[in-house]
Amino acid sequence: MALNAAALSLAPEALALAGTSSPYPLLVLCTLAALLMATLVSLVARRRSLATAVELVLLSRGGAAKHLRFALVVAVWLAWVALVSSVGFIAATAAAVFASVSLAGVKGLGKIAFGSILFAVLLTVAVKTVLYVAVPEAVPEAYLERLLFRLRS
Repeated sequence: MALNAAALSLAPEALALAGTSSPYPLLVLCTLAALLMATLVSLVARRRSLATAVELVLLSRGGAAKHLRFALVVAVWLAWVALVSSVGFIAATAAAVFASVSLAGVKGLGKIAFGSILFAVLLTVAVKTVLYVAVPEAVPEAYLERLLFRLRS
């Protein structure tokens, strides 16, 4: 529920998109809004307070270190939203995934870095070729676009 509400906070930016990619964010936002409303209706119908919602109960358990890690992961993804248009989708996504996985305590920085970059590139290819959604571009995205164009020709 908390993640749905946070995702809906991006609605103004997503609705500002124009062109062929504009229906996709609208579909995602409508789905998120419907899920959030269904969750709230479910809580009210069962006469449960928001304090007993599973996400909030799990978040409240643990010490200060767990809360700090959670806050840092949220901050990383908020920074991703702020930076993606200026540094590009691949760089911002790879950095955010790297930071999130590192904050989760996974060891092996080289493997995390490689996996983060690979994930960002594959996600970019999937978004561009399967969903036909434009992503914020910088140098890596422009190179990838030329490569994909050559492969399609």
